[in-house]
Amino acid sequence: LVPWTVPFAWVPLVIGAPARLSSLRKQPLFFLFCGFYLMAIDLLLDPAAVKLGFWKYEFGSIYYDVPLQNFGGWVMTGTLASVVWANAYRRPIAGELISTLFLTCAFWSSVCFFKGLYIPAGIGAILAIDALRWAQAQLKQNGAVSSPVN
Repeated sequence: LVPWTVPFAWVPLVIGAPARLSSLRKQPLFFLFCGFYLMAIDLLLDPAAVKLGFWKYEFGSIYYDVPLQNFGGWVMTGTLASVVWANAYRRPIAGELISTLFLTCAFWSSVCFFKGLYIPAGIGAILAIDALRWAQAQLKQNGAVSSPVN
């Protein structure tokens, strides 16, 4: 069993993954890429949730007691959710909407770091920095961010 709030936390990630990977939109495996991107986010989230006692798996694995099939589930559900989201919301996703992806990764990276989960913390830091840089590039491209005066 997981806390009832988990689906609310999952939705911004499903919005953020296709946004972040939007440059791959024309690729035939775009939605599968989204599923794997979401799985990478779970490599950050699940170890922290287990460490904090949010939930416990009966049969864990070498990766911080998170079963490996859990990550396969994230790929499958993330791929399907990305298909649903992309077909329901056909407009380009603004850089501002990816902010929740950045904030989620930054927050959970910090939790992992302070709990001694350094591999998930590193994965999360990479994801957070990447999301922030992508959002800044999108905002700049759309003229919403001006360059600093030299």
